[in-house]
Amino acid sequence: MRKEIIKKDWDYNFYKNEDKYILSVLCGTVGLFEINIQLSKDEISVYKEKGETYIDELAKSIQNSPSSFSNRNLIVDK
Repeated sequence: MRKEIIKKDWDYNFYKNEDKYILSVLCGTVGLFEINIQLSKDEISVYKEKGETYIDELAKSIQNSPSSFSNRNLIVDK
């Protein structure tokens, strides 16, 4: 079952699906696309320590360099 944790329109959605944390980030300028990543155990630990601030930072990193995260991109059901 999918549980939304943080939703920032035109920026990102962060949610938990069963035991997985998924960050879906809107990227691009002229053409928009999403990068969806599953947080690693280390990223989950940092999220639990820093909260929304960490997710904001991670989303910005993805938006600034989506190609750096393309190997982690998931296909997710909406």
